[in-house]
Amino acid sequence: MISKLSDFQVDETLHAAAPWSVCSATISSTSHPVRLTVFEQEISRQPGFRRAFKTDRGMLETLRHQSVVRFLGDGESDGRLFFWTEACESRSLASAIRDGRPLLVEDLIEIGWQVCSALQQAHNLGLSHGGISPDNILLSDNLQVCIADFGVHRWLKAAHVSEKGSNEGALQAASPPVSGSGWRKEVEKDLSDLATVLAGPVRRMIREATEAGIARPQGSGSLLRLLERMEQPNDLAQSVSARDMQGRLGELLIGGGDDEIPLLDQREQPAKSRRSIVDELFDPPAGNRHRQILPTEPASAETRWQTQILPIIVVLLLIIIVLLVAGLYR
Repeated sequence: MISKLSDFQVDETLHAAAPWSVCSATISSTSHPVRLTVFEQEISRQPGFRRAFKTDRGMLETLRHQSVVRFLGDGESDGRLFFWTEACESRSLASAIRDGRPLLVEDLIEIGWQVCSALQQAHNLGLSHGGISPDNILLSDNLQVCIADFGVHRWLKAAHVSEKGSNEGALQAASPPVSGSGWRKEVEKDLSDLATVLAGPVRRMIREATEAGIARPQGSGSLLRLLERMEQPNDLAQSVSARDMQGRLGELLIGGGDDEIPLLDQREQPAKSRRSIVDELFDPPAGNRHRQILPTEPASAETRWQTQILPIIVVLLLIIIVLLVAGLYR
């Protein structure tokens, strides 16, 4: 049974900045690779931080999504709280961008789509991430997303509030409500953070195209407009969920080649798109796809008029034919 930090063998430090660090480690007794997160003693002693950490632990244990690193356990050793999750060998989005990995517009849309899928499941449990960034969005070579550090930034915020002496504020930060304005802000922050992460590379590719005097990448304008709206949640007339943002990104992902991408029900012909990891992982059931393309609006007035007048025209034509035939036999 794992009870202290000495039960782990640290292989590589992935993040090291006060007041916490993340390491690639191995469980000594089993040689099982894990991602180990350790908090310093000072922050571990903060009541607000401890309350937030313990509150989220149960939800983290139940959160199961292929785009979220799986929470495996937690403990306290030498006054330091720690937890470990499954290992993820993928590189961070920040590292990929820094090393010049080419990311197309459709790649960024696909990354956002998968993150939204994970956020929606977490939000359904009453759990927000609290700090989506290029450092905790991990990417495999085939663009499979894995999100790390769920809740960490909210726990640190709760500790900061607690340090100021506001017990009520610390309690609210530690236990965000699953409804009301407080929870809406938690959801909006996750979506706003994600929009900011994706908007950076899009702005860069548009700027580079402009400086080079070439056409900007197809779809970049539509994507940037969507992300800029999501970056300003207070400007939205109504609450937007991760599923809403996912749907809008999906529209862009399966859209046509023009920068101005119409909605599905406004397109004259089905658009063609490449087969992506999102298509493979998250295809809806066939029955649902068929239901989505069935018309839902009632027939127009013109269509109803045509349906009613057609029998009358047929009858008149028959009468004229009968009269002509009768005239021939006279």
